[in-house]
Amino acid sequence: EDKKPSHKLLCYGTPVVAIALGYLLSKRLSSNSEIIGGIEMGGTNIKLCLAKRSIRDMPFKIIGEPLIIKTAGDDGLSIERDEDGISPYHSKIFSKMIEFLTSQGPISNIGIASFGPICVDPESDSYGTILNSPKKKWVMFNLVKAFNSLWEGPKPSITVDTDVNAVAKFEFEHGGHNAKKNLAYITVGTGIGVGLVINGDTCTGLTHPEGGHVCVNRHSNEVEEFKSVCSFHDCCVEGYATNVSIAKRKNIDIEALPSLDDTDPVWELIAYYLASLC
Repeated sequence: EDKKPSHKLLCYGTPVVAIALGYLLSKRLSSNSEIIGGIEMGGTNIKLCLAKRSIRDMPFKIIGEPLIIKTAGDDGLSIERDEDGISPYHSKIFSKMIEFLTSQGPISNIGIASFGPICVDPESDSYGTILNSPKKKWVMFNLVKAFNSLWEGPKPSITVDTDVNAVAKFEFEHGGHNAKKNLAYITVGTGIGVGLVINGDTCTGLTHPEGGHVCVNRHSNEVEEFKSVCSFHDCCVEGYATNVSIAKRKNIDIEALPSLDDTDPVWELIAYYLASLC
């Protein structure tokens, strides 16, 4: 029987704020004193934290408090991009991220776990580019090039993976699953992702499952006027079971979802769609 996981993925109430750090550690940092940064690119928020590698607090020790940048909504800034592919909207966000990442001194490495689809081939010129995403402001936006363009001084090494693969790999390595070779991890937020670890390695590229877009049967008690929120499909689990879909059914803002009662009938719908995915 596997031992109980010892890591603290739920620290600070942000379930995956540290996943990029866990992935980054596979790069074998040269010094315990090196500061590393973790970034989770979400559809509603961007979450960042700083850490040092630690022996006692495996696999790392978080420094200070995390930063959460809200990206949902329209702040009035232009999304028209310059020759470097950066708009005023993106520039403001990246300025906040860089200010935070450099707040504790020089930083050697950054791990980015991002929504997708995203190019994760380090040999490609498109490495770190968000591809045809339903998050329109980020389509064909290169995260790595943006950091390198806006970063002043020595530039940190940047590692990129999909958000769901990063957390799946982190859970596989540090979640107490010593006797297991395979693992599936599902993330639910603005989107739904499925990360697979097969024989110890994550499935990437053409083998990466877009599990959130698996078609499911509509629940017999579904809200009659509700339609899928997925911009690509009218029958996939992402269109029926994300935070966006819940907010749409209840006609409330996403920020108000934590106040939704546990006995609300909507949870039966969400449980059904997620169970269908599993």
